[in-house]
Amino acid sequence: MQKTETAWIKLWAFGLGALTMTATYLAVVVNPFELTLTYLGLLAAVVAVGLMTNLWGGLMASAVSVFSIVLINQYAGVYPRENLLANVASELAVFLMVGPLAGALAQTIERLQHQANHWLARAE
Repeated sequence: MQKTETAWIKLWAFGLGALTMTATYLAVVVNPFELTLTYLGLLAAVVAVGLMTNLWGGLMASAVSVFSIVLINQYAGVYPRENLLANVASELAVFLMVGPLAGALAQTIERLQHQANHWLARAE
C-alpha cells in the first residue's frame, strides 16, 4: 500500500464528512422541520448510493436528489425567502457534490483493496 493512496482515501473521507455536515446544516437551517427530515433521508440515500457504486452512480444519485428537492419544494408550496436564496442555492450545490465525492471514495477504496488482494495472491 502506497502512502499516496492512503492520503487519497483520507482526503476523500474528510471531504465527504465535511460536505455531509455542511449539507445537514443547510438542510436544517433553510427548511421547515418536516422537509428537513425528508432532505436528510435523501442525503443519507445519496451517500449510501455513492459508497455502494462509483463516481457516476454518486453523480446520478445527487442529480436525482436535487430534482427531488425542487419537486418537493414545489409540491409543499415552500418557496425560499429572499434572504435565504443563497442558502438554498448552496444547499443544492452541496447535494450535487456529496454523491460524486462518496463515489470517488468508494472507487479509491476498491482500487486499494484490489491491489492488496493482488499482492497477497502474489505473496502466496
